[in-house]
Amino acid sequence: MVSPLMAEDLSWAGMSDSQQKLLAPLAEQWESLPESRRQRLLKGAERWSQMTSEQRDRAKSRLETWRDLSADQKQLVRERFREFVALEPQQRQLVLDRYQRFQNLSVDERKALRKRWQSMSPQQRQRALKRSKILRRLTPQQRQRLLKKLKQ
Repeated sequence: MVSPLMAEDLSWAGMSDSQQKLLAPLAEQWESLPESRRQRLLKGAERWSQMTSEQRDRAKSRLETWRDLSADQKQLVRERFREFVALEPQQRQLVLDRYQRFQNLSVDERKALRKRWQSMSPQQRQRALKRSKILRRLTPQQRQRLLKKLKQ
């Protein structure tokens, strides 16, 4: 099956006015870009045109953050993304749930947690991760009993 983008004209002249306006910074080099890149850019332009202003602002912010990363940092992000995608669906959901829990903390709580983690030695971090894995295997009731014992 041929995708709609592959079936359409990928030349600059074949684009709609809105696509040309959005991709204007690439006008000079458009015809020299590889076909696959032009397809990705057109697909991105289509997504962009369907976004709300809030979604566009968020995307702009993320693009600026990405541009500010060094080549090494970008490579690390790519590697971590590949690792995330390779996880089993349940593991991916666990990561997303934990991320959401972290995001739900107050700014001060997140700062304190980061500071605490950064102050740990590699050995302390390993122990904390090991304890976390053990705690995850416990039922909520078992976890509560353990926490009560630790507080005594």
